[in-house]
Amino acid sequence: MSRIARITGAVRNGAKAGEATSGRWGARGTNSSGAAWLPSAWQIQSLLLAYPDDTLTGHAALAGRLLPTLPGPVREPLRRFLDHLGNTPGADLAAEYVATLSPQRAAARS
Repeated sequence: MSRIARITGAVRNGAKAGEATSGRWGARGTNSSGAAWLPSAWQIQSLLLAYPDDTLTGHAALAGRLLPTLPGPVREPLRRFLDHLGNTPGADLAAEYVATLSPQRAAARS
């Protein structure tokens, strides 16, 4: 499994885990102060699933500004993913993207 797949899965699972719906985090992704972080977290994840190009760079910058508003179980995997984006050459990111998200490869795995 590629790093992209592991990190996006961790973010997705972190958002679904108990803290997102109970405990100190209220229902529907709101924390005790009432800040609704869940839609923002899902939206930024969807933007980060783009092919690694100049648009993705802008989305990564937006995600970096969003990080402080997210709870730890969502923030930390996303931070690691953003670090990976910033420290990995574009050609390597493109290869990971194709290996993970290419519709042709997904059809071949079925």
